[in-house]
Parts: sequence; structure tokens; C-alpha cells
Amino acid sequence: MNRLDVSASTSLTELICHSNQLASLDVSANSALAYLDCNYNNLHSLDVSCCPYLSYLDCGVNALTSLDLSSNTMLTRDYDYYHPSSVSDQFVEAAMTEADGTYRLDFADLVGAENVDRVTVTAVAPADVPYSVQDGVLTAEAALTSLKYEYDHGGPDIGKMDVTLDLH
Repeated sequence: MNRLDVSASTSLTELICHSNQLASLDVSANSALAYLDCNYNNLHSLDVSCCPYLSYLDCGVNALTSLDLSSNTMLTRDYDYYHPSSVSDQFVEAAMTEADGTYRLDFADLVGAENVDRVTVTAVAPADVPYSVQDGVLTAEAALTSLKYEYDHGGPDIGKMDVTLDLH
């Protein structure tokens, strides 16, 4: 099976379809979906923006290159997504702290402590702000408006992806 059609199940609240070699999964008609486990497939994209009640998501071990979770405000940290290109504001806010004019972003809060070595910062804005990264923590001498980094999934079929965070 490489495609699963759940479009007729508009009141679906839970979907477990892991380990099926799915290349496509369309949940756009499933706005009541609260639990989605679609890991260990071959998904290159996944749009969960129409699922505002989604509180659990496991879409790891796929070929995702981006995942927009900005509409999924009910998600908890109990999900595995192999790092999306768009991280929900609530996680960025929790990871970013400021004390005495020094700003810190702890990547462990975004990707998990076990994955901080997979992050390589490639750009910050404003570009003239001095920063350093040590042990998974970015330290900047002034407020940043955005941050770009590369995340290495580490898998042979997944590779690296570029991530941009808006830190306004």
C-alpha cells in the first residue's frame, strides 16, 4: 500500500498507519484528528494544518523535508517529527531566554538533548550580531530576529534539511 485515503472519514479522531510504506497521506478532510501515528513510511510531505485538535503526532522515520506545525497549538512535546522546517512558536519561546542582554537558545528544547549535535547554525539576523554555539546552546550578544540552521536527520534516506526560525 502506498496511499491511504481517509477523506470520507471526516469525524476521524485517531489514525494509526505506521509501517505501511505510504508515499502519500492526505488528512485535509480530517479536522477532528487528535492523534496521528504515521511513522516508518515514505512520506515526503505531510500537511496537518487542517487538524487544529492534533495533540499527538509521530511522523518520524519518513522522508519529510518540511512540516508546518504553526496551526497545531495543541501539540505537546510528546511527538516525534524528525524536525520540521517550521517550529511552533510555543517551542521557540520556551527555548529562548534572555538575561543581562545575553540571549540564549537551547536547541535541546527544539530537537531533544540527544539530537543537538545534528544542528549546524548557518545564519543569524541581524547578521552583525556576534554569536556562538556550544553544547547545543546558541548564545548571542543581542536579540536575533531570525535564525537559520541545518538539521542532519542522520538516516540514509532522509539527509539534511534547512530550518528557519522567526524569533520576532
